[in-house]
Amino acid sequence: MYNQFTYKMQTVKTVLSVFLFSAPMTLMESWLEKNTSLVEYHKGWNSYITFAVLSFTFILVNRTIKLIRFLDKKISPTADTKSEYDFFEE
Repeated sequence: MYNQFTYKMQTVKTVLSVFLFSAPMTLMESWLEKNTSLVEYHKGWNSYITFAVLSFTFILVNRTIKLIRFLDKKISPTADTKSEYDFFEE
């Protein structure tokens, strides 16, 4: 969902928008850890680490997908040839 949300965004907006996804997830996990027994942090782990790991993961996956799209455009055949998805349109 994050990658679809940031598909056409510039890099700065993409990095800033990661907080729209990682912050609510971190807040929910922190609340669950404090109020239920569903989440239990082990020694050395806390909600700040969760936030950092989630943010880093979102950015890493986003950059990887952008690289794949870039390489796909560079390697893909010209517009004259039929795409493998063209048979859906016939």
